[in-house]
Amino acid sequence: MNEDRLTQALSRIIQILNNEYGKVAYTLIKKGVKNITIIIKLEKNISDIRTVKIKVSGDGSKIRVYTGATSLDLRLKRLLMELMKGD
Repeated sequence: MNEDRLTQALSRIIQILNNEYGKVAYTLIKKGVKNITIIIKLEKNISDIRTVKIKVSGDGSKIRVYTGATSLDLRLKRLLMELMKGD
């Protein structure tokens, strides 16, 4: 998986979250043996979403998004898949 592409996708997600769900407090990226886990903490917002957790497999074939809001999960997953797909 290309780390530059993941970084670009992550910056795009942070931009969307800042615009629609309040300010991003911090971002944590954990690189494991088999996957990469990205945790994004948001400040308090009207939709009460505080944490966005994204798990990407080592080769980028599987993406899991956990926010607590199904519509946001699907939207972020679709965006990540599109941005990670490549040229």
